[in-house]
Amino acid sequence: MAQIGEFIRWVTLAGEPVAVNQWTVTPLAQSLTIRGSRGGFVWNRPVALLITRDGQAKRMPIPDVTRSAQLVLLGIGLLLSLIFLAGSPKETTR
Repeated sequence: MAQIGEFIRWVTLAGEPVAVNQWTVTPLAQSLTIRGSRGGFVWNRPVALLITRDGQAKRMPIPDVTRSAQLVLLGIGLLLSLIFLAGSPKETTR
């Protein structure tokens, strides 16, 4: 858990484990909490599944497809901006 003062907290939490036959699956999520004097903000996201069988634990990450798509779109936007800036005509002074 990371905490910055009293106002910002970043923590990984384990959810309720589910047991089926010899398998136990526990969801893991990260939570960012920002508290202010008039309110606050909470952001949660799934991170992984902790799968336990016969005393062996394995962590399976959950890919964040939305974040990946946002980063690709940001990269395309930056690339297009650079292309347009490089191709724009230069101003001449007299």
